[in-house]
Amino acid sequence: MLRKLLLVTVILGASLFAKDIAYLNQKSSLFLKGKKVGEILTLSPVIILEKKGKMTKIQIKGMVSQDYEQELVKNLNQRETYVYFDKEKGNGFKTLSKKEDAYGGVWLEVTGVYKVKTKSLTKDKNKLYEQAKNLYAKTCSVCHGLHNPNEFMVNQWPNTFKSMEPRVALNKSQKLLILKYLQQHAKDTKGAKNTKDTKKH
Repeated sequence: MLRKLLLVTVILGASLFAKDIAYLNQKSSLFLKGKKVGEILTLSPVIILEKKGKMTKIQIKGMVSQDYEQELVKNLNQRETYVYFDKEKGNGFKTLSKKEDAYGGVWLEVTGVYKVKTKSLTKDKNKLYEQAKNLYAKTCSVCHGLHNPNEFMVNQWPNTFKSMEPRVALNKSQKLLILKYLQQHAKDTKGAKNTKDTKKH
């Protein structure tokens, strides 16, 4: 009986602290106290805190440079952009810790609670990955052999992709979706192992 009680307690505790993760299905406005404070980008992960009608309260975690708090990225080594804030200061996030990069720059590990439109969230990031993969294969193989996402690091993909942009007929949303897909499957990510079957044309 005691064992069963302990098992139930563990299960309830695990469910209580389980994080409800979702992803942005498109670039979306970020709100704090009813005012727009920035934009959160496609495929950025968030923790859902409360759904209420058309708006959902979310928590975001990441890092910002102490000298430039307007851009929130994944972490110190993988600077995939999650959020662009409208202002450089006063964006409502809380500093958890400080870290120094290889060049002596100071970075802040931060977390913040905001709201986004409920319709801009999805639990199925794989569907977005598939859309991005198909777009990438269809568009970017026209001019050259298709680069496997894990040929480059997270921080290398923005400039690599930017060099190809003038030659592709894609809108801004499509370009962002592809870039985020490439970064989240880059050489230095867990997603890299899922891109080994990408074929060059």
